[in-house]
Amino acid sequence: MKRLLVSLIALSATLLMASCAKEQLLPQESGSEASVSFMLGLQNSLQTKAIGDGTGANMLVYAVFDSNGEKVIIDKVAKKVSFPAVETITLAKGQSYKIAFWAQNDATSAYTISDEMVVSVDYEGARGNDETRDAFFKTVDLTVTGDAQIDVELTRPFAQLNVGVTQNDWDAATASGVSISTSKAVVKEAASSLNLIDGTIGDPVDVTFDFGPIPTDPLSVDLNGDGTAETYKYLSMNYILPFDETTGESSTTLSDLEFTFRPETGNAIVLTQGLDAVPVQRNWRTNIVGQILSGDLSFNISIDPGFNGDNNHEIWDGSAEEPETDPDDANTYLITTPAELAWVAEQVNSKTEYF
Repeated sequence: MKRLLVSLIALSATLLMASCAKEQLLPQESGSEASVSFMLGLQNSLQTKAIGDGTGANMLVYAVFDSNGEKVIIDKVAKKVSFPAVETITLAKGQSYKIAFWAQNDATSAYTISDEMVVSVDYEGARGNDETRDAFFKTVDLTVTGDAQIDVELTRPFAQLNVGVTQNDWDAATASGVSISTSKAVVKEAASSLNLIDGTIGDPVDVTFDFGPIPTDPLSVDLNGDGTAETYKYLSMNYILPFDETTGESSTTLSDLEFTFRPETGNAIVLTQGLDAVPVQRNWRTNIVGQILSGDLSFNISIDPGFNGDNNHEIWDGSAEEPETDPDDANTYLITTPAELAWVAEQVNSKTEYF
């Protein structure tokens, strides 16, 4: 495992429900059809009802296209489901298809899915810490040779952007009369849409996730990479569709992030320092954790494929365009200057040997 360390001082109301799990193509000659069952599951759906466990996804949308991206079933299917789910579709033998799947919580109106399976993200009036904005997708390419069962794992198109503090920091703030209850996040240049067929994304937009109650679940991050996750108190959690012209398969960076943590009484705490090059990636978690509420500001930024495997890729502060390595760990870089941080961000973005 390689890691880099850095430390810095509407759909639910508008979708048509489908009553049957079987969609037919235009009539085919007898014997030219096949029944294909898709066994649909959500990645890391643990049925724990915790942040990011996927249990809120209960609405499935899908559509079938030919190999050229032309729709071959007139209407997309939209229905309430419970995952894991099975969808059976009648397809023509010898033909190649693309089947685009999208799953979300029916309680959100944040997403609109066109007949061409382009998902538009509505950020207007978005609230912070809204777990109902979690969603999953997968596009399957197949050539039909006969009846079949196909396992399909849906993953998140989003990066989850988290902020947390140590228990000691939380306790010190509480003792001084600062009890954080809501938080707000401002994100520059998030993608506005995602085409599920070709993977392209829409123009970037600036997003404000307005004040919402902070999550009550603990935030678990294996910051030092020893295989044991440390526990932090959540201050902020939001889902971001990364604006990445490579269709989201590599990491990109967010700049000019701003988080505001509002206590039940007293003045709000605003975090902007050290957030000029925060890495994010589709289906990964970016964690900003440390001491934020009391004493000197000190936190770590990690990009963690918590939705996609067991490795951590982290950034930590310690003290050159290319920074020095830690004498005790050749895979750890010591960062003290903006140039060094930019170098590390470049390595994260390029997905070289560090990934």
